[in-house]
Amino acid sequence: MNEKEKDKQIARFLKDNLPLERRDSWFVRKTMNRLPERRQRLFSGWEIASFVVSFLVLAGLLAWRLSVMYYSPVVQVSDYLLLCLTVFGFVFLGFSIVLPVVRRG
Repeated sequence: MNEKEKDKQIARFLKDNLPLERRDSWFVRKTMNRLPERRQRLFSGWEIASFVVSFLVLAGLLAWRLSVMYYSPVVQVSDYLLLCLTVFGFVFLGFSIVLPVVRRG
């Protein structure tokens, strides 16, 4: 006897010998009222992926700007502006991660 035949016999046995379900219209409602609430995920997969990509892009931009500033004989205002924008990007990324956590409390 192969596995499929065994599975069919077990399924047939259980179907024939199990008691019938209760015909109570309130059963599902009472059961659902006693179940704990479903916890929602704080961040979806797309949000986590975008946070990781944003962090990697900002880290690369910061490393590039710092290396240009370190090896350049003259530091220009544009170097400081791009550095400030990169730091602002990190701050904004941090707020976008922390605010939903605080909001859900």
